[in-house]
Amino acid sequence: MKANMLAIAFLLVAGVADGQSVLGWGEITELTGLPSQSSVISAYSNGHGQHVLVGLGGGGVDYFLLDNDGSVLNDSPAPFPISAGSTSASITGYDGVVYVAIELGDGTIRVFWSTTGGATWQSSASYSPPGTVANLDASADLFGVHIAWDTEGTSNSEIYYVRYEPFANRFVYPQHITNMGLVTGRFPKVVTTANNLVVSFATTHLEGNDRGGSRDASLSFGQPSWEADARLTPILPVDFANQSIAALGNTLHILLFQNTESGHAKIYSSSRTLEPSADWNTPTELETDNRRRHEL
Repeated sequence: MKANMLAIAFLLVAGVADGQSVLGWGEITELTGLPSQSSVISAYSNGHGQHVLVGLGGGGVDYFLLDNDGSVLNDSPAPFPISAGSTSASITGYDGVVYVAIELGDGTIRVFWSTTGGATWQSSASYSPPGTVANLDASADLFGVHIAWDTEGTSNSEIYYVRYEPFANRFVYPQHITNMGLVTGRFPKVVTTANNLVVSFATTHLEGNDRGGSRDASLSFGQPSWEADARLTPILPVDFANQSIAALGNTLHILLFQNTESGHAKIYSSSRTLEPSADWNTPTELETDNRRRHEL
């Protein structure tokens, strides 16, 4: 296995004395044992180590378990077909269980999970979603695995949601997230708190302007009740290439990410509370090294 130098930077959200929150960066872990021409798709950490999904240069997805210093602990073949054409996958976990949600290259979604730190895996039934599947993201909690994806259209990409319940081996509560007039989106991310579920996204060609957006649901015994409309950030004069979201208590933080063909990048940050009437604050540009590409 040829070494390939990749890095993961973990974003830490720390509270300060006045109740507000600030963003800071943790240490960068160099990943030295991954295949050449591979890229990190998704990562999740627990007591077993760093669980990493990589997209392979020839197509497909593979799984690695890494130590905290970035060295490979387990490079056994992944339980899902690494020859699949798709690299749309996400890894997450809850209560000692690691979950991988993946589009298998045939248009279907499947969830694999491990209670042994990636040593052995179990598999769900297949789910056949509407449309194509791209940019899949997943987040796990006590109710199961929350999954969102987009259809990767040029100007009309739609976002969908479904939840997988491993204890019942079923997919439930499918939802068309962006079925709200002019709102379309790409690059969804899923986050859950105690009684809330949020799917965030970057809008695409909304009246000629790009924004960050999100749609909230309240959870009653795990069943989501969705708000009628999305909440959008103020308009920004950039084309977003990706976005990411994190929750700290009652506050959501969103990063909106622009990448250009020349390699220059801009990252904007915004926040809001989970209150029903709360809007996103006007995004502010973060200080970044515009000479290099940035990945979220």
